[in-house]
Amino acid sequence: MQYIVLVRSFSLASFSIESINHLTRTYLFVYMDLT
Repeated sequence: MQYIVLVRSFSLASFSIESINHLTRTYLFVYMDLT
């Protein structure tokens, strides 16, 4: 039971890191486009 929770929280953390990276990349592209 604890193993499933661990895997789920790990996948959730990696997913949030990926989305943050994607947002940062998009923001940088827009910022470079404006300047």
